[in-house]
Amino acid sequence: MKKKIGIAIILGASILLLIAWNLFQINKSLKVGLTSPSEGTISASVFASGKLEAAKTYTVYSPVTAPIRDVAVQEWDAVEQGQTLLTFNMDDIKLQLKQEQNTLKSLEDQKTSVLKKHFDDVKTQFANHEIDSAADVEKPDTASVDMQIANEKLLIDSLQTKQEAASLAAIGSGTIVELDAEAGQSIAQGAKVAVITNTNHLQVKASLLEVDASNVKPGMEADITGDAFPQTVKGKVTAIAPVATTASADATDSSVQVVIEVDNAGTDQQAKPLKPGYDVNVEFALPGDPHLLLPLNAVGREGDRSFVYKVTDGRAVKTEITAGQDDGERVEVLKGLTASDRVVSDVSGNIKDGTKVKAS
Repeated sequence: MKKKIGIAIILGASILLLIAWNLFQINKSLKVGLTSPSEGTISASVFASGKLEAAKTYTVYSPVTAPIRDVAVQEWDAVEQGQTLLTFNMDDIKLQLKQEQNTLKSLEDQKTSVLKKHFDDVKTQFANHEIDSAADVEKPDTASVDMQIANEKLLIDSLQTKQEAASLAAIGSGTIVELDAEAGQSIAQGAKVAVITNTNHLQVKASLLEVDASNVKPGMEADITGDAFPQTVKGKVTAIAPVATTASADATDSSVQVVIEVDNAGTDQQAKPLKPGYDVNVEFALPGDPHLLLPLNAVGREGDRSFVYKVTDGRAVKTEITAGQDDGERVEVLKGLTASDRVVSDVSGNIKDGTKVKAS
């Protein structure tokens, strides 16, 4: 009998302890991290690919037809604007100039002779009373010789200009990437001599998808990356094509070309990370509208719905929100919260709707 009474007492005590433990757990608050929405923006990005090229390229042409006396530079040399590239042998031009000057003098002497003969003829006619006044005198016909003299003067001016161009200078600063000249070579007027590329100032011509083109504006900054260089380089949009084009007749999507200016200045040519011809990727960060933002872990997902645990009177209340875009760390809260609300910072913990919580 006493044994049964003991068992009953132990069982009753166990039940009382279990009830007390459950009551303790019910009233116990779960320690959680808390956060509040903060106002900010999340930027979207538009991507394009393209190729680096020189923004400034100068093509130098020969101003004269003449043999080349000496070439002062080589391909890949760095040159400054005004620096001599080559000199011409001007002996033939000097000889031609002297000949044309003699021809001009002969024509002027010929005109003088015509005018003198006309004067003598008129004088004789007055003496013989063949004419009575100057009004009766016919003007001498010098139109042909006048035209020859005018043409000869133009030719001489041209030759003198060519003679002054005894040397050919760089019309811009940069690196010589093409040189089509050798000492002793005879070159024609207008022939290409050299191409100079300024690698301090590069640009990217990239193609934007038509759906992205309206989001990119002149003056917008861009991040440029490529396999050939490790760092991200900054650029700025300088031009956007006014028309869209397709890559081929079979293409269904149009694209819009955009030009991005890139600064590649530096004193050491070999140390410059960017070179014309590199393939690059371009990212344009689009400014977003200001919204309330929460850490991504503070927002839960159930299908296409989003929720948070808002803390109200010490309890976590499951609250539906309208979420916008995220950047991998933060998410926009478009509707459902205010900046003063406190929410559980991580919904992945052991928490349910109505759980008593307190800040950890």
